[in-house]
Amino acid sequence: MIRPPSRACQGEPARYHARVKRFIDEHERLVGALLDEGGGAGATGDLAAIRRLRAYHERQLGYLQAERFAHLFVMLAVALLALGSMLGMLIAPGWTLAAILALLLVLLVPYLFHYYRLENAVQRWYGLSRRLDERLNRVPRA
Repeated sequence: MIRPPSRACQGEPARYHARVKRFIDEHERLVGALLDEGGGAGATGDLAAIRRLRAYHERQLGYLQAERFAHLFVMLAVALLALGSMLGMLIAPGWTLAAILALLLVLLVPYLFHYYRLENAVQRWYGLSRRLDERLNRVPRA
């Protein structure tokens, strides 16, 4: 069963990243497989199934967007604190500020990679939404 990232946050931080990655991969495989199955998309039953899939996909996309939004703010906060520490080191150099800056940079790099993954996943999911809409004849095929 696919779980939203908000439920995946329980546990250790390293496992959290793996769970979010697994959530993204499982959802993309599920929606992609159901879209690629083909079949008579014009049949009433198939359209109803696609509508349910579209609603499910929109809920999951909402979870991922909220996750991305939260990580954007955390990443920006860490980046601003690192910038402040850097400026503080220019004004009054010291080992304490150097240690704080080093810790913040160690935090910032994984946040950048994680946010990058979330942003790219959201963009791919927008593409899945468009494919679902095309199957429902909501948008013209390009």
